[in-house]
Amino acid sequence: MQQSSKILWNTEASPNYYKIAFPYPENYPAIGSGQFFMVRVAEGSDPLLRRALAVYRVGGVDVFPELKGPGLSAVEFLYRAVGRGTGFLAKKREGDSLDWVGPLGNSYTLPKEGAHHYLVAGGTGLSSLYVLAKELIKIFPVSSVHLMVGGRSQKDILCLPDFEPLGIQISVTTEDGTKGARGRVTDVLESALRTVPSDSAHVYTAGPIPMMAKVASISKERKIACQVSLEGPMGCGFGICLGCSVEIFEKGERKYRLLCKHGPIFNSEEVYWGEA
Repeated sequence: MQQSSKILWNTEASPNYYKIAFPYPENYPAIGSGQFFMVRVAEGSDPLLRRALAVYRVGGVDVFPELKGPGLSAVEFLYRAVGRGTGFLAKKREGDSLDWVGPLGNSYTLPKEGAHHYLVAGGTGLSSLYVLAKELIKIFPVSSVHLMVGGRSQKDILCLPDFEPLGIQISVTTEDGTKGARGRVTDVLESALRTVPSDSAHVYTAGPIPMMAKVASISKERKIACQVSLEGPMGCGFGICLGCSVEIFEKGERKYRLLCKHGPIFNSEEVYWGEA
């Protein structure tokens, strides 16, 4: 779908991190975990290209108590204002119009069975894991789902109060020790995976490339299924501009696939991580 909607809120979640939302009626196409939207960040043609935003949360008053009136629902995105485009987006206010295209991309594949589900996030990678967590606890016991969040410091640990009502396990690490345990989130994952059978565990990760590459390496060593959510610059979001190619392994050969069309979710062993 392509549409223009009025912004419901665009609030700062932490320094330079924002949550933006607009109405998304229940009769619109269903949104799967890991999908994204392409949004126009400013009026006119400057910047020309839309920005890809991973869906963070979607739902009605059960998810967003701030929605005014029965029967309303919304979709929300978590992003970091780091460049010119997202800088424009951060200046948007409630009631401003936002032109969007979505939902786009594929979704995480839910396993048919599994006693341990580890969701590993760094920074705004957290944005692609909330819907996944909700999908998992509909199928598996809440106690089987463990969210592991890492960042450089406390300001990079985002939105935990949104996850806490789900009842899942949550572990926090920061490199400087300002929140949670001092260290890296991959250390927590590695420690947890040592205590569980490989055939009962599943790993899902989103965040910085070096972090995901390490998660993929740990999972491969333990022979545990791992899915990753990749990010990259996109021009269109649906496979026309060919600007978001990623290198993967297919039958032992390195090939290129489009992040928007074939992803953004990939099995970790498909991805060519390079020097990450």
